[in-house]
Amino acid sequence: MRPEEIKTVIVTLGLLAESEGILAQLYREAGTATGDAAFWSTLARQEDKHSASLKEMARMITAANGAGFEVARRFPAGAVHSFMQYVVNNLAQVRNGSKRGIELYQLARSIEQAVLDQRYPDIVRTDDPAFNGLMEEIINETRQHLSSAEEKVKKLQAQP
Repeated sequence: MRPEEIKTVIVTLGLLAESEGILAQLYREAGTATGDAAFWSTLARQEDKHSASLKEMARMITAANGAGFEVARRFPAGAVHSFMQYVVNNLAQVRNGSKRGIELYQLARSIEQAVLDQRYPDIVRTDDPAFNGLMEEIINETRQHLSSAEEKVKKLQAQP
């Protein structure tokens, strides 16, 4: 990886880590708003872990000076900023009480699907098993979040 590519990837991973941290805040607030703290705190803890994993992945690339890593797909910083702003806006709505109940589970479902659609694993290609393991864990947990949110929505929609 060339020096300018390293810098771009590190910035991108940093932004993604920040967005996962903001998402964890949203989920903690959703736990308070819905009274379903157990569900939301699990998601929030995992989002915090995703943030830490993305930072570790950036550290790995930096430590290797990009050797063994290849940019596979450009990931526009503007898209990450837009996503973060979307989450921040929804966080404000949860805090002021204008977003609650089933709407929060539907929001989580939409957000988790959007994260999967962003195809994080396509950003960097490497044979590094530790790096790939962290990425795989993020994707698997994100799929679990989506599935859990979908189940909650179905259950709440089935209630009279």
